[in-house]
Amino acid sequence: PVTTRTVQLWSGEVEERLQDCLQITNWDLFTEDFGEDIEGLADCITLYIRTCEESIAPTKKVRCFPNNKPWINKNIKALLNRKKRAFMAKDREGVKSVQKELKGELRRAKKGYKETIEGKLEDNSTREVWDGLKRITGQKQAGLDEGGGQDCANELNLFFNKFVVPPPTHTPPARRVS
Repeated sequence: PVTTRTVQLWSGEVEERLQDCLQITNWDLFTEDFGEDIEGLADCITLYIRTCEESIAPTKKVRCFPNNKPWINKNIKALLNRKKRAFMAKDREGVKSVQKELKGELRRAKKGYKETIEGKLEDNSTREVWDGLKRITGQKQAGLDEGGGQDCANELNLFFNKFVVPPPTHTPPARRVS
């Protein structure tokens, strides 16, 4: 299924505006409220920075297709659409030239993605590397369904207990040996 995500559009101007926002912040207000509570202070500052990001950086809704690889970017999408239009117009030369461009762009995108992964490995960011590998292979997070609770557990026990043979309640008579 196609999913829709909201992504932030970062540029040099947006980064400068965020830096300005953070520079004019009175950080003493945060430290006064939390005192020795480091966890609370970290959560509060993180929330404040996230709020600043959301208010400054413009966002865009993007459709994500499950079969897209991580190196597929908007340039490749544009080339694929150009190739599709040339194909529909039965323009063989156009399809050939766009295919040549597409091949080069795919090679560059894959190389860039490979360098990104290698950079994460060199930085010892193993979590990000594993997340990337899971994204490439399509492995989903195995979430535990906590629904049902006690009633569900009792129903399952009743169902599976039907298949359990109860132990005999009496002892069989001893055989005589002749």
